[in-house]
Amino acid sequence: MNSFFFFLRTLFKRKWWVLSTSVLAAIFAVFFVSKIPDRFRSSTVIYTGIISGFDILSSKTTTNAVYINGTLDNLISIIKSQPTLESVSLKLLAMDLMNLDPDNDNEYLTARSSRDLLERVPVEVLQLVDVDDYEKTVENLQEYASHDSYNFVYGLIHWHDSHYSLEALDQIKASRIGNSDMLQISYVGDDKYIVYHTLRILNEEFVTQYNLLRFQQTNKVIEYFQEELDKQNRELTKQENALRDYNIKNLVINYEEQTRVIVERESDVNTRYVSALTAYRAAVSVRESLEEKLDDIQTY
Repeated sequence: MNSFFFFLRTLFKRKWWVLSTSVLAAIFAVFFVSKIPDRFRSSTVIYTGIISGFDILSSKTTTNAVYINGTLDNLISIIKSQPTLESVSLKLLAMDLMNLDPDNDNEYLTARSSRDLLERVPVEVLQLVDVDDYEKTVENLQEYASHDSYNFVYGLIHWHDSHYSLEALDQIKASRIGNSDMLQISYVGDDKYIVYHTLRILNEEFVTQYNLLRFQQTNKVIEYFQEELDKQNRELTKQENALRDYNIKNLVINYEEQTRVIVERESDVNTRYVSALTAYRAAVSVRESLEEKLDDIQTY
């Protein structure tokens, strides 16, 4: 008991030190916490329809558990694949560069993110931005990044960046919801607008990549037969043109056309011949009748 009172007396004598230490600790805590960026989480759900019979692009019924699990794993692999994430990165970067505003937050990124990009992005990259054409901007950035592995855009995607690098996008989580045929995708970042649009673009790109992989073999077969058809058509046209030029050059008659014309002309000649013969016979008959009458007159 005496020890407790002794502790209280000692604490009371040093109350200002205790209060000062507490206040300083609180100030340091507030200072360091304020330096930690806010974290925002966004999530989305993709309904695959593999179990119920309708997948994301067509109808297909199956109850094979191995097939279902394998298919869902493949879909998750597509979401996390490098081609998918690279495309997401380029499209996200293009969208943000088209909507920079260092003074105000907008629906695409915060003012802080805009200022960060303006400080880091070279002028030659900013010149690739077409504020009126999103697809053109993506195409320009993609072409620029493919030149070499030392330019800014390539580095932004493949090195270290909190928003656009593959390292950052690899933090996207994709998993199956229980035993359902739905996939949940979630992402955490320090810019709530960029987090949202990252998942939105990922959803669109996932469908594109899935469609590409699913129908790639079929498309190749169709392309092969289309190429063969075009090849045969070109060859046939070439031969027809060569035959036409040969006929013109050598004055070769088209026998079918010639036969048709001859038949028509023969029919016309025959018609005229019959008409002339009829008229001739009528004239002969009239002449003979007149001659008979003349003979009768001379007899008298």
